[in-house]
Amino acid sequence: MASEPAEPAPIASPEASPKPRLVGAGAGNAPRKRPTMDGRRMAAVPSLDAQAKTLLSIQDSILEHLVPDLGLDGLALERLGDEELWQRAESAIVDLVETMESGGTLPPGLDQDQLIKETLNEALGLGPLEDLLADDTIEEIIVDGVDRILIARSGTVGSANTGFSSEEVFRRVVDRLRDGALLSMVLPPVSSRGPCLTLRKPSGRAEDLRSLEARGVLTDDMATFLGTCLIARKSVLVCGAANSGKNSVLGALASDAPANERLVSIEEVSSLKIG
Repeated sequence: MASEPAEPAPIASPEASPKPRLVGAGAGNAPRKRPTMDGRRMAAVPSLDAQAKTLLSIQDSILEHLVPDLGLDGLALERLGDEELWQRAESAIVDLVETMESGGTLPPGLDQDQLIKETLNEALGLGPLEDLLADDTIEEIIVDGVDRILIARSGTVGSANTGFSSEEVFRRVVDRLRDGALLSMVLPPVSSRGPCLTLRKPSGRAEDLRSLEARGVLTDDMATFLGTCLIARKSVLVCGAANSGKNSVLGALASDAPANERLVSIEEVSSLKIG
């Protein structure tokens, strides 16, 4: 006799499923940890500490005077490298900081050198991104609102404990970003929490297949196979998820191409490093 079909397992309704908890501006100050969409994990990310918030507030006050006085709003990009302009801006910032100190409006113990540097970077440079872009250990910079900047190192995302002093500064900095980074950005009203930006930094070093093998990116067999493909002039398709090492492998293939070959690189931004 045939047995009766097994009763199907119950299906949980969407209403019964736990709702995901939001992480970001407006989601509370308690540190949380969650997986990102590309499989990386976020370390506990607290909000800015009191010292960082104070520094940004003072920077904003200084820039309110500095920007109109020096005509920095709408400044042409080609003038950003003007050394005389940087000297004038730095001198004006120093004068404003000294005036605030003599008037007793600067908090005791505030690092004035850092204040001057950060304000100058916001006035004419890339603001808080200057130091982050110069750090070769940082793979990605995520601006999750002007007062919340996250950084990715070795697959882990954590707080940079810095931010922009205002949305206006953030927009000026975005206009100044040069070629050489993969950048995506959303602005209000698409972003309800304010302007957000993701900036993936290109690798700062050119590598070949054997250096990728030494780092554990490729096995010996993989490196040998790809090298053979180059010599045999075979087509190689390199693809993968975000942050999976596509550019590193493609750059290594180009670096290991025979010396008498001519290379043609077609890129939206200059993200390849070829030795």
